[in-house]
Amino acid sequence: MTAAEKLYQLLQILPEQQITEVLHFAEFLHQKQLSPPPTSPPGTLISEDELPENESDESIAAGLRRSLQEFRDGQAIPLANLWDGIDVAGSP
Repeated sequence: MTAAEKLYQLLQILPEQQITEVLHFAEFLHQKQLSPPPTSPPGTLISEDELPENESDESIAAGLRRSLQEFRDGQAIPLANLWDGIDVAGSP
């Protein structure tokens, strides 16, 4: 029996909600296959092409200093709280 046949048999007994999850995952895998591989090395948040061309080193340094001061003043959001209150469509 092929993997496709096994999957089809399993889909016949799963509840609709889980079938939808399988569908979304299959669509994700399909889209991933169609998408070109990332050009940035792992761990890179944005590529150099996405950096604003007109932002000076002084402006970047000022932003970093401001962020550091906000952190020192206790205005930083703990990483554990970043996703609080964010609901994903279709999630229980």
